[in-house]
Amino acid sequence: MLRLAVASILGFVLFMIETMIVMELKNYHTIDYGGLGPFTSVWAMNIFFVFAILTQIKIWYYNQRQRQSENVPFH
Repeated sequence: MLRLAVASILGFVLFMIETMIVMELKNYHTIDYGGLGPFTSVWAMNIFFVFAILTQIKIWYYNQRQRQSENVPFH
């Protein structure tokens, strides 16, 4: 649940960063997203992208903790 909340917030931040990059590259002052539908779909893609990254970080963290508890040297 926490991952989804963080992914939602970071997905929106990523969306704004993408918008700023496009505005700088194309020298635009404003961007028309074409309505709520395209805005929501891009935001949803970013949410899933960030959620997948956070899931991989979680798995990596649990594996690291398990290795430390077993006293297996890290390679």
